[in-house]
Amino acid sequence: MHEKVLDEVCENCKGYCILKEMALHGGLQDRTVIQLMCIDKFKFEESARIGRDIGYKAAFDIWIEKYANRFSFIYDELKKVRGEENLSYKEIFYKIMR
Repeated sequence: MHEKVLDEVCENCKGYCILKEMALHGGLQDRTVIQLMCIDKFKFEESARIGRDIGYKAAFDIWIEKYANRFSFIYDELKKVRGEENLSYKEIFYKIMR
């Protein structure tokens, strides 16, 4: 796990962060953490758009159906150019949602 990825993921955390703990001690790869953050951002934005919380199950289901393949493509392309330690979940998310 690259420190830069964790710093971005946990920029709004106040105290304990389950995702950070899982990344540090559970062996999650940067790619997994970045995709989880994209799904979390999608859940937040989609919930705001429709005016109710869609929940994580629906967010995961929609993400897998509509966006997972695009995430994979964009992640791999950016990784080739920049290296894994220089990827931003926000940038990847906005490229996916264009």
